[in-house]
Amino acid sequence: MAEDIESKIRRLRELGKVTPEVEPTKPVGTPRKPPKRAKPTGIRARERRKRIIIGATVLVVIILIVSIGAWAYLQSQAGKALQEAKTSKEQEITAYYNTYVKKYSKNAYAKEVLLKTKNELLAKVKAAKNTEEVRAINVKEAFRNALLQIQRYEYSLELNQTKQKVLAKIERDFVPLLSRPLPNNVREEAMRDLKMLKEKIKQAKTIEDVKSVDDTPYLLKLWQDYLSYQIDNVKTPKVVLEWKEGEKIRREIYTKTAAKMVIQAATNYTSLMTYKVMPVQYVMIGILLSGDRIANGAILKPGSQVIIYSSKNSSSLANDVTVEYVLLPTTSGQISLSESQSSYSTGSSVYSESSSGSLVVTESSSSTVTASNSTKASYTYSVNLIQVLKALAANKLKDPSAVEAQLEGYGWRLLNYEKNTGIMVVEPNVKVMLIVKLPAIFVPDLLANQNTLYVATVVS
Repeated sequence: MAEDIESKIRRLRELGKVTPEVEPTKPVGTPRKPPKRAKPTGIRARERRKRIIIGATVLVVIILIVSIGAWAYLQSQAGKALQEAKTSKEQEITAYYNTYVKKYSKNAYAKEVLLKTKNELLAKVKAAKNTEEVRAINVKEAFRNALLQIQRYEYSLELNQTKQKVLAKIERDFVPLLSRPLPNNVREEAMRDLKMLKEKIKQAKTIEDVKSVDDTPYLLKLWQDYLSYQIDNVKTPKVVLEWKEGEKIRREIYTKTAAKMVIQAATNYTSLMTYKVMPVQYVMIGILLSGDRIANGAILKPGSQVIIYSSKNSSSLANDVTVEYVLLPTTSGQISLSESQSSYSTGSSVYSESSSGSLVVTESSSSTVTASNSTKASYTYSVNLIQVLKALAANKLKDPSAVEAQLEGYGWRLLNYEKNTGIMVVEPNVKVMLIVKLPAIFVPDLLANQNTLYVATVVS
């Protein structure tokens, strides 16, 4: 088999060395191609190639020179435009900065923010590589953002200042209440309300929210609770409420229920801060007045309810006043009376009697009996009440009980006669002493206005 292969290889080699020439056949009807021109050879061809290379080189050099010149010119123009753009942008930055820094000249934080913005913008301008980058720097927007930052900072400062002011105000508002002897439940409620209000202020995000925090409703209720507690703890059936009305101090007596209604009707806690709750303590004092300053004086009697006014103002100085006594002056008790009488009697005796008393009564009488049995008598009385009272006190009268009986209620009867007869017994300018029972709180006002007092009787 190996021999067959070798023999085959040998034959193939022989066939390769001897290839029979085959004459090509020309296709019918096909034109002949023109013969190719012989390439130039030798010196002429080399020179021609050299001239072509030189021409091409010169052309390339010219193109390069023109291109470099054009590029240099364009670069020069671009650099000039870039510099002009940068200068213009820097001027714009400086103008904005100067405008706003003048506006915020007294604000250190604002000046710092504006300077920082200016430096950042100038750095961007300096780093710009072309005019497009320079134009892209928005100076107005940058300073607008700076102003917003300043405004936010100023608002935060104002917000904090407002919070501090409102917190201080609320604490001041609660001090007068918390300084009082509050019951435990009212004090605990006050502390809860104060803590809640302070927390609400601290959590507020806007100035409007802070200013909307109002402690008035809470303090109004707390003051009402406190005063109601005081009213309940007064031991007397009635209480005195004292409060300020402008520059004037007013006092009124109420039942406990009515006093609470007055307190609950209040709409402003600041008015309740002036209220005082006091027990009613009654005292008796004497008031010396002329008759013309006692309205309806003719119907005064023990137990009469009166109101005392002052001519200085239109409001009452004292109510819940009861008349205990009325002391008439001694001039109202001077009595002078003459009486004559005639009568008939039997008998032959003549009666004549004269007696005098240096203390109380002087009485003279005479009787004459004539043939006609007629009798005439005349009497003269002169009674001085002050002397009678002194005689009674000194036990100098023969029958003091009878005299006391006659004088009992004399003054009231005298005033009743004025009422019943319509005749004035006591002169209007005569001083009358009223002994009255009234709450002690009214006494200072009465003493301060004793020359201008008027008394009015309460009628049903």
